[in-house]
Amino acid sequence: MISTNYSDNREVASLKNKLQKYLLSNNYDEFNKINDSYVEKLIDDVETDDNIIKILKQKYGQKDKVEINCRNINSLIELHEVLKEKLGFSQYYVMNWYALREFLKETLLPKMLIFNGWSHLNDIMPNETEKLKEILVECVSNECKVIYKD
Repeated sequence: MISTNYSDNREVASLKNKLQKYLLSNNYDEFNKINDSYVEKLIDDVETDDNIIKILKQKYGQKDKVEINCRNINSLIELHEVLKEKLGFSQYYVMNWYALREFLKETLLPKMLIFNGWSHLNDIMPNETEKLKEILVECVSNECKVIYKD
């Protein structure tokens, strides 16, 4: 049993932090199995300052921008790995163009997706960058602006 002196704010904060760590460490797999569309609806509909809702909004809410540093990418596999990480694709992303199309259609993308150092990527793999641009035009809605910077 856990207890605290609720009149001492430090003890309350400490207890909340311990509970949060416990929940994330002991229920991480269950947390990751939560249906994304359910969570998105929940965070859109619930108006509260609840810590759990805040955590869910951080994980599932639309981000303002995501920046990808293309200067550190030197192969198609690295490109897919970075896209998977930066856009929050699940473990089921198999890192090919077909999967990218599917995941882009199903993922809540940021308001702005910025590719920094695009010319580096275009120089070392021009066919792949052209394919990526085609897929982004095809799959990304007007809610996400894609910017290619040198």
